[in-house]
Amino acid sequence: MVRLLLFLILPLSSWAQVPQEELTLEAQELLDTSSINTISAHHLWQVLGLPKDLIYSLSEYRSAFGHLDHPDELYYISGMDSSIAHYLLDLLPIKRTTTTTSNNIISKARLSAAGPKSTHSLIHRSGGQSAALHITQDSGSLDGSGFLADQRNNTTLLLGQYSLHFGQGLLFGRDGFNSPTTSEYFRSGIKGQTGASSSGMLKGFAVHHILGNHTLTLAHDGTFPLYAWTTTSSQIAYGIAGRGPTLSTFAKYSHGPLRLFGEATVEAQKIGGNVFFRDVLYELALEHKERLIMKHYLSWRDRYGSWNVLVNDGKLRLGIQHKKYGLIIAQHESAEGQNSFRVRYRQPVNAMVYDFHWHSGTYGWSGRRNWKMGAFELQFMAAMISSNGQPIWLSSPSARGYIGAIAVYDDFIGIAGKTTWGPVSMSMSFNAAHPEKSQLQMSYFRNL
Repeated sequence: MVRLLLFLILPLSSWAQVPQEELTLEAQELLDTSSINTISAHHLWQVLGLPKDLIYSLSEYRSAFGHLDHPDELYYISGMDSSIAHYLLDLLPIKRTTTTTSNNIISKARLSAAGPKSTHSLIHRSGGQSAALHITQDSGSLDGSGFLADQRNNTTLLLGQYSLHFGQGLLFGRDGFNSPTTSEYFRSGIKGQTGASSSGMLKGFAVHHILGNHTLTLAHDGTFPLYAWTTTSSQIAYGIAGRGPTLSTFAKYSHGPLRLFGEATVEAQKIGGNVFFRDVLYELALEHKERLIMKHYLSWRDRYGSWNVLVNDGKLRLGIQHKKYGLIIAQHESAEGQNSFRVRYRQPVNAMVYDFHWHSGTYGWSGRRNWKMGAFELQFMAAMISSNGQPIWLSSPSARGYIGAIAVYDDFIGIAGKTTWGPVSMSMSFNAAHPEKSQLQMSYFRNL
């Protein structure tokens, strides 16, 4: 029945340029609290996969004019076209209201067949002080987490839940960013738990001190003492870190378009480098844990759009973002070692875009659109998928972030929608083929 309907019913609606699929929880936390005016250059590259020349132009524009006030200003930036502008505007607001002292409330709730789940966060920032309180309710259980931090001069003291980031994330890091253009880990230092997710978090205390070009971090996670020392210069950065008896050494080197990076522990090693030449970025990375994994990244950009190729442990992922279409081809490997290819073709038509999916017999379409009605912002998606046991992902409006993804492993005939009114967002998804997988979400974000 689903196969018949797929060919009889045309796509109804869609949305303009959309962000990456499969954003992780940490990436969602970043997007929930960032804006186009505040997101850092390395997040634009590592999380969103924007080309270096465009990131440089955007950074220069923000430095020259302070901030962007209107979406049309994006088109003043060298290298910006409508597809990338829509991509950024779909992910992030131009700005968030901020003051020297800010208190943010972020509340999210989801209702599905698995039961209700909700998270509530209160985040405070005032000068060098910051704090957060998170409450998570899931299946009758109630959990709390958070942190208190105080920064004075060059010293930061933190108590509660936090993450440490050094080197390439082998010993101290937090999984979260799946970039199609690089595997380099950029984050460094300590960070309090600003999102409700506790994945990759430590619990205890941490002290971070900056002395010239050097940093010293001492911490404890309730089990082991933690420590790290780093030094940086104009071209090289290196350091050591440890957790109890486990020691790590790491370094980075940059000179013009060339970057080299690496980290080594007894159990794992990673080394890589990338070079940027005439709008083409190439990277080779070698990672060894239980076995050696090789990763190749190739990305480039011209006046027609951007392309990226990733070969990760022999599996191919190709992404093409043309001004008038988009294509993703991703190779999958089953537990039995069988390879398959997932294909998504995207075709914008005026204010709409149509997505067509194929994955070894699984096929179908999805479409989205957004519009404004007074103070309301509305988004709508319709999709029909005939499943052959291979998964595909639908980019779907989500109240718990600017965009979400629905993993489809069975037949899907349904819709999804999102309504935003000021700080309140509500979204729903309904699958007529499997009503038990339908869900309702609601979120609230406000600066006090």
